[in-house]
Amino acid sequence: MRFDDILGELGSFGPYQRRVYLVVCLMAASTAFHSMTQVFIAGTTDHWCKTDYWDANCSEWNLSPTDCKEAKKNGSIPVSYGDDGELVYDQCYMYNITGIEFDPSYDPSMNGTASTIPCQDGWEHDKSQLKSSIIQDWDLVCDKKHLPDYAQSVFYSGYLFGSIFFGVLADKIGRYPTLFICLGIQAGFGVLVAFSPNFWVYNVLRFFQAAGNKSVVQVAFIIGIEFVTPKWRTVTGITIHIFVALGYMTLATITYFVRYWRTLQLLISGPLFLFFLLMPFIPESARWLLSHGNGEKAEKIIRKVAKVNKRKLPDPLFTEDEIQKLEVVSMVPKASIFDLFRTPVLRWRTINFIYNWMVNNIVYYGLTYSSGDLGFNVHLNFFLSGAVEIVGYVLAIFTIDFFGRRPSIATFLIIGGCSCLINIGLPIGTWNTVVALTGKSAISASYTIVYVYSAECFPTPVRSIGIGICSMMARVGTIVSPMILILGDYYYPAPLIIFGTTAITAGFLSFFFPETRGMRLPETIEEGETLGTKAKDDNSAGL
Repeated sequence: MRFDDILGELGSFGPYQRRVYLVVCLMAASTAFHSMTQVFIAGTTDHWCKTDYWDANCSEWNLSPTDCKEAKKNGSIPVSYGDDGELVYDQCYMYNITGIEFDPSYDPSMNGTASTIPCQDGWEHDKSQLKSSIIQDWDLVCDKKHLPDYAQSVFYSGYLFGSIFFGVLADKIGRYPTLFICLGIQAGFGVLVAFSPNFWVYNVLRFFQAAGNKSVVQVAFIIGIEFVTPKWRTVTGITIHIFVALGYMTLATITYFVRYWRTLQLLISGPLFLFFLLMPFIPESARWLLSHGNGEKAEKIIRKVAKVNKRKLPDPLFTEDEIQKLEVVSMVPKASIFDLFRTPVLRWRTINFIYNWMVNNIVYYGLTYSSGDLGFNVHLNFFLSGAVEIVGYVLAIFTIDFFGRRPSIATFLIIGGCSCLINIGLPIGTWNTVVALTGKSAISASYTIVYVYSAECFPTPVRSIGIGICSMMARVGTIVSPMILILGDYYYPAPLIIFGTTAITAGFLSFFFPETRGMRLPETIEEGETLGTKAKDDNSAGL
């Protein structure tokens, strides 16, 4: 009896599956906190040079501490007028006040011999919005202003490492132990990040945190879809991404009230250890156990599901012939990453999915760039960004079951690409924002579809490895995207042209994928190779 047939006997999406699915969705939602938290903990604020040389307290001039600080600032920092006519203090240079006694009336700009020098004693930071950030704590400004960008690249490098390493591990030792190993890394290193003594330690800790963080959602996704029938695969495969978007919106809400970055880091990391209390409620994937020839453990889990769902199963569950086949499977060498490229159909399909994942990631950030400033504060912007993603996910749920996986992902990619190209000719404003957000919804839809689609196309022995490879290359897309944006300094439309054309190309290449709507998941390399081919169709016709 095939596992999809067993699931039919257990109930397509019964109480047991719903309970497990809710837990893995909550775990996936928690990953949104860490993947985007640097938007807030590395937020930029106004800054100017410290004037420690002037240590006078201004009491002899009867100035309040606030007025005294302002007087020192006016006497030591060069000023200019911005495009809007507002007075702007220089952020990286100060007047050379060595040997000059402080006087509230001192105006160095009136002194023709006044010279400017780089900040000598560090910086003062405007803390009206952010009470603390890594930029404020470690003065990542002026000649160090690009270091936070490098830190994000290091974080995405951790995604690269985790996607492939834990993807392979999940296929080797199982989904259950890998999930909780990654959860422990995510929570543990997340807490340690809050105690980073300097920027370099912060980077190392964030690298390992990212490796666990990305793999939690990756493995949770696989557990979620491997316990449901094709009828529910669409809803479960996409709903988990809705939880991630809700995580983004929750993060925006939390950061509105918590303005200290170390407190924020502890708040989003410490509670994750509570997930370990739910270990007894998360099973190993019975589908994975069967694919590895462990029928005895798989049957225990299956009968537990049947008990909770109040369903009756045949006894014995597996015939002697099926048990012998499982024993043969257990003796076969386990699949590896090379199995994705060993056979021609699976090799081409893997390369196509890798390109599709990369483009989805690149274009997502490209549309975020082209939307410009929506005119709101960063918290509301972030909240709306998550809401727009949910719209795309909901659309995806209906379209891939009504129209199918292949035409849906192709259409959404083409819409996203066309949005980039259309925005080239639109000035910043209402229509630019509308087109950009429409494109972002479309790309969000295609991105969640490619998760479901690739999981349905990769056979069980290499499913986690396949998704891990694709996810890893998607992170490469994330790292490459800022480099593409730099081209805009030389030719403004260049980034949008690249984003648009690659998305449209990926859309047309999607027509080479097999349609998997309502089909059983391939459980062997051979089934994966014949999926969507004439040989598969002939076999299906003979059943």
